[in-house]
Amino acid sequence: MNLLYLNRWRARRAYWRADKFAGRCSADLYAITDPLHRAELLDRFADAEQAMARLHPAAFGPDPLEDEGGRDLATSIASSAALLLMLAASERAAIDPEEGSRYAFWCLTEWITTCDELDLWAKLAATRDRHDRADLIDRIYVLARERVGGQAAEVLSCHAATERELAAAEASGRPPKAPKTLSSWWAVTTVVLIAAGAALLTHTLFPAGWMR
Repeated sequence: MNLLYLNRWRARRAYWRADKFAGRCSADLYAITDPLHRAELLDRFADAEQAMARLHPAAFGPDPLEDEGGRDLATSIASSAALLLMLAASERAAIDPEEGSRYAFWCLTEWITTCDELDLWAKLAATRDRHDRADLIDRIYVLARERVGGQAAEVLSCHAATERELAAAEASGRPPKAPKTLSSWWAVTTVVLIAAGAALLTHTLFPAGWMR
């Protein structure tokens, strides 16, 4: 039994590392303007989400989302990763017509099942204006939410917010920056996760009845 708890602790520790890295990527997207740099960051963000999706069952077990018809959270996280990869591809496609062609006819058709959503992603691939990209991503969110659920589609709303921040910063001539609430949220989460980890480790090392 102790081995089970240790394995779960290791999985949770790896999950939290990936989660923390994903948070840093999310914050950095508020300040990075170069499309290729943003695409690379989105790729790394997606890698972290994919790792979290793989680790979640071992770390936490089944985790159905009641408001999404019982869809497991691991499945939702994996869908978030796929959306992030598509956002990364859209950044590259917007500045490279050849990449845009591959994006529209290969990347999208692998996963998207509705013509309306496919059309919006194709438009995003050809759009560089940050305000216009944010509006398109918001429209994609509405359709993607029906397909993958609100938990997974939330990454789209968050990304649209980064596009608007970059547009506002450029218009005002100020440097773009991440909102303070994002950093604060990670600080609070870290404290909660450390406390949970300590409780699990205590239970692992000193299970009930260990002195008997």
